[in-house]
Amino acid sequence: MFTRWVISGTVGFLLTIATSLRASTNEVLLPGAGDFEVRVGGTGFSKKEFGRSAFNLSGNVGYFFSRFFEVSLRQELSYDSDVSDHWTGGTHGGFDLNVPLGRLEPYVGMSIGHLYGNSALNDLWEFDPGLGLKWYVQSHTFMYAEAAYSVLFTNFDNLGDGFDNGIFKFSLGIGFNF
Repeated sequence: MFTRWVISGTVGFLLTIATSLRASTNEVLLPGAGDFEVRVGGTGFSKKEFGRSAFNLSGNVGYFFSRFFEVSLRQELSYDSDVSDHWTGGTHGGFDLNVPLGRLEPYVGMSIGHLYGNSALNDLWEFDPGLGLKWYVQSHTFMYAEAAYSVLFTNFDNLGDGFDNGIFKFSLGIGFNF
């Protein structure tokens, strides 16, 4: 059920982008060096087999060193629906490489951070390579879709083991540049 919801939401988001691109030719004022970005969204998680799922709320504050390169601080709060009363927080530092294409802006990035809370994920490190797409609906407002593969590890010696037991993360949200 959860997987269908994520796929349906992503397809709907992409169809909305395609329709908007055909209907609008307004100029978009994209962020440049020295600008900030704030994002708020929701994320769905799933193991590689898509057998168990969870969700979170996330926030992001980014700073553009150039039109293409952004560094950010990311905060997440997760709840596992399969396990009663388990929550996890995560604080990450990350960077994104943005490719401005008018209203559409694909990006690739990664983050690394620490997880904490009262779940089995307490006191772990997390490495998240990912990619995404921003769609500017107004000059400083955008919707985004993002996918990442989360690698969990306790120390850098066992980072390789985390790739085999990673978690897929799919995010949708809204963002603002100023």
